[in-house]
Amino acid sequence: MLIKKANSSDIKEIVKLWLDFMNEHDQIIFKNDHRLKEFETKRKDMGEKYKTFIKTYIGSKNGVVFLVVENNNIVGYALVFIKNEIPIYKCKQIGYISDLYIKNNFRNKGLSTKLKNQIMAWFKTKKITSVAVPLYPANKKAYSIYKNWGFFDYKVEMRIKI
Repeated sequence: MLIKKANSSDIKEIVKLWLDFMNEHDQIIFKNDHRLKEFETKRKDMGEKYKTFIKTYIGSKNGVVFLVVENNNIVGYALVFIKNEIPIYKCKQIGYISDLYIKNNFRNKGLSTKLKNQIMAWFKTKKITSVAVPLYPANKKAYSIYKNWGFFDYKVEMRIKI
């Protein structure tokens, strides 16, 4: 198993992983709360939009895409970047784990923990001292993993359709 930084030749494979990630994610969260579908329904051109989005972080100084490679196959990835906090806080920037995904048949082998360790090491090189990860309470497995890694509930975003 190898963790490496992605480059532009990896984008097509990253988008495929992301599409798998979104399909699995949506099945979990919609099953547990049908109201989320209103806010989480994807565009038809979502793959192309994500491709453009991910390109901004490959080779960026404020973001990175890490790949998990096993037997020359990409089996997982993480997209992380640095976000500016609003200027009222002492903490000016925060690390942000946007995506972290391991293919289903490669889970429970410690790959996500190794990926998380690489992410944290990268953030430390950038002098980032706080890291956030967004997730849906309906995704109980992901929630449990992040709790086990030491993340804690910070705040809740509430929504309503008007």
